[in-house]
Amino acid sequence: MNSKNDVFAILERHLPDYLLTNYTNGRLNPEKNKLYGFALTEIDPARYHQYSYLNEFDGYVARDADQEKQKTYSDGGNCYQLKDKELCMQEGVYTFFAIIFFGCLYEGQWYILKELRFYGTLISKPAVLDELTADITSDTIFNSTIYRPVAEYYSFGKSAEKRSIEFLEFLRLPELVAYNKKEEKQALLAAHKAYLELSVFKPFMDRLRADNFETFNKFNILHGWNLLLIFSSSRNYVLMPVVVVNGKKERRLYYFFWHENEKKMYRWNYFGLKNLSEKYHYANEIIEDLSKICYWNSEDYLGSTCTLDDENFWNGYVLTRDNGHYRYLEPMKFDRL
Repeated sequence: MNSKNDVFAILERHLPDYLLTNYTNGRLNPEKNKLYGFALTEIDPARYHQYSYLNEFDGYVARDADQEKQKTYSDGGNCYQLKDKELCMQEGVYTFFAIIFFGCLYEGQWYILKELRFYGTLISKPAVLDELTADITSDTIFNSTIYRPVAEYYSFGKSAEKRSIEFLEFLRLPELVAYNKKEEKQALLAAHKAYLELSVFKPFMDRLRADNFETFNKFNILHGWNLLLIFSSSRNYVLMPVVVVNGKKERRLYYFFWHENEKKMYRWNYFGLKNLSEKYHYANEIIEDLSKICYWNSEDYLGSTCTLDDENFWNGYVLTRDNGHYRYLEPMKFDRL
């Protein structure tokens, strides 16, 4: 088989068939552990609804489209907003779209990253094909950063981005592999967190407030009602920092700890209780505590896809025992949920 067909044979085993309907071309590198390919579709404005599967892409790039035709004006022409992709397809502002595929074979498994790109009326189909095919014929495509280790990304001084903290555990991996693994981890954490919120933490907080109203009068959640949960790497230990307001309007930072294996809730009292000011954002207080005993030294860790992967933290500062009893864990009054 030629390289084009080799790439298709890999893609069809890892992607839904509708993404490959108009597969056009592709190429493997000589070592056959990287791939690049694309599917180019000419848009039928009357049937724009058939492209609803494009909504699974987080974003897209638009090229060679009339800028004015992408705008919708209001307030007598003084204000405008950009039309969404559906309207641009329906009105013929976008005439083609390409799905670009980047792939990498890592530890015996193919990881595929997809990019969505629209083209407008200012470019012809042959010119679009020339642009996309240039990467097929070029030897430089496989040297792009997407195929290279994330550590190189950091070496360029871009580590200040919040997303970069979520990539720290994947430094040795090619960027597209790291991105896939981060997305997988995010989905797993989101599902597990949603389950624990509904089955454990929300019932626990409701009952705690009902049974001890003067002490637990109100909970101030860092991100609205989106509980802040800090997971161990195996997700069997979960720490929930939360500010509690008592009947005297005093605000204190509590840490509740869920032991998944024991099915028990504890209060983690390593730092004790401290009074806080009236402000509602207390991320810095949490990091001020945690940074003293683990590597979490930035607020960007909070609410990210990062797990606290530090066995010394969990075993040395949370689960330490004296004479068979936890040193820093205080069982709650009702600890079985």
